[in-house]
Amino acid sequence: MVFTAVRTAAKPRAFGRTSKGDGTTRLHHQRTDRWSPVRRDFTYSAFHLKLRSNLAIPGLVACESRVSFPSVRLHLGCRPAEPQGFGQELIYTSAYLDDTGEPALRVWQMEGTGNLHLAYSNGMEFWIDRGGSQVWAVWPAESSLEDAATYLLGPVLGALLRIRGTACLHASAVAWQGRAIAFVGPPGAGKSTTAAMLTNEGCALLSDDVLALKEHRGILHVLPAYPFLCLWPESAALVCGSTQSLPRFVPAWEKRCLAVAGPLKLQTHMLPLAAVCVLSERAEGCLPSASRLPPQTALAALLANSYGARMLLSEMRAREFRVLTHLVCSTPIWSVRVPGAANKIASLLGMVVGWQEGARLASARRAS
Repeated sequence: MVFTAVRTAAKPRAFGRTSKGDGTTRLHHQRTDRWSPVRRDFTYSAFHLKLRSNLAIPGLVACESRVSFPSVRLHLGCRPAEPQGFGQELIYTSAYLDDTGEPALRVWQMEGTGNLHLAYSNGMEFWIDRGGSQVWAVWPAESSLEDAATYLLGPVLGALLRIRGTACLHASAVAWQGRAIAFVGPPGAGKSTTAAMLTNEGCALLSDDVLALKEHRGILHVLPAYPFLCLWPESAALVCGSTQSLPRFVPAWEKRCLAVAGPLKLQTHMLPLAAVCVLSERAEGCLPSASRLPPQTALAALLANSYGARMLLSEMRAREFRVLTHLVCSTPIWSVRVPGAANKIASLLGMVVGWQEGARLASARRAS
């Protein structure tokens, strides 16, 4: 995709900010006091990255030990101190419009530093440095850190992973018998719902919505993400029997949070990817069905469900194409119709187990 470049002059530094020694600028009006009664750092693990944050992140469990050299530093309630006299170049405009007709997201590249600036129409703003090692975030006075976290743990860290060279799919994944099973599809296809129903069948949650891939010893693995699933109310009712049984992420958003706790399990180590299921329309009242996709069709389906693909620069696209081509050549890609009833999801798990056994036998025959 070709982006039209639009340049603007750098904005002057506003009043009510205090420069810090780490290249950030703190905003006095941000509602951060209720989340940081004691000044300290918090360390989290996600996608095999160690994240160090100046504020506690809602929804995540902090690591007990503090790492000396985190992969990513999060400056919440702060904006980067950009050098004066430089502008920014518009590299992406979302096709989705808000209620006022404004693009939901614009992405700029800062000329002085190369940082990416993600500006949402509701006032949420994030910056990612060119190496993917620092993130800054500010939000409007009427919003909260909880609101900002829904963006941070989704599209923002998804963009950061892409900057760091990690290929990502718009997918969810579960772990079964030491291997990962991924569910790919556009918004509303049922990725999170399918993963949630399979956790009720004994699978462990590996990732939801953002699926990060890493090649290890020639085999593509799925990296573990967060300890929760994000479900729309109808999915929450299907999985848990009641919409009210799950809390909302934030009061103004309908999606519910299914935390991994109790009988639900979280996979904390990366696993080799055994199969990718490209979800089609749900089938009410029938068993799941699947058909193996030919390589060209499978590659097209994966490229169509690449996470944040429209924001990728040319070198990122080339790297992604190589990874997804490897995925298609090494892993079975299936077109799957998932049952709409939770009591029939066990048959999907049985079907996937059959695929795994077939792949194991095929691998053994090739080795002999």
